[in-house]
Amino acid sequence: MKKHITRFHSELEKQHSLPITNTPGYIQRTLDQVAKLPPNSEKAKRITRSVAGFIAKDLRPYSVVENQGFRTMLQVLEPRYTLPSRRYFSETAVPALYSECKDHILESLSNTDRVAITCDAWTSITTESYVTRC
Repeated sequence: MKKHITRFHSELEKQHSLPITNTPGYIQRTLDQVAKLPPNSEKAKRITRSVAGFIAKDLRPYSVVENQGFRTMLQVLEPRYTLPSRRYFSETAVPALYSECKDHILESLSNTDRVAITCDAWTSITTESYVTRC
């Protein structure tokens, strides 16, 4: 059958031919696509920290990590990454960011003589009250 296609339908063979798989680069790319990132790898830690920052800075609910659109986006960006659970972000990742931020602020305050703090109290159009630090 292969000989027939090669002799009489060479244009079909060119269209449907598979890539050469014995090149080292191809094999490595294939392995990279299949192998999952270990959760303790630097890249996985950076991604997890970035997701935690997204949740904290943009005031997103922890459930955002369960949303299909969010999961699909992460799979497109890094197919080897396994997203931790909502519970991990609420009990570990975001509290760790809070501790880092708190330590940084305490360090900054310990190196200064005076501090001026202002705040802004406002009400949203839906009559929810807010106090914002400035």
